[in-house]
Amino acid sequence: MLAGDARRAARLLGEAARQRAEVGVPLPPAERDDVNRIAAAVRAALGDEAEELGVSPPG
Repeated sequence: MLAGDARRAARLLGEAARQRAEVGVPLPPAERDDVNRIAAAVRAALGDEAEELGVSPPG
């Protein structure tokens, strides 16, 4: 997770999700597991702050 920088990882995950939504392109299936793994690590590190920074809740 970006060399242990959970806040930066959260911001990047959130921005990537916003940009995908803006252009209507879903997360490629081949990348889903990696993104979910990183997002889970960010949520574990930051708790509720992760969602405030743009990390989607699990599910």
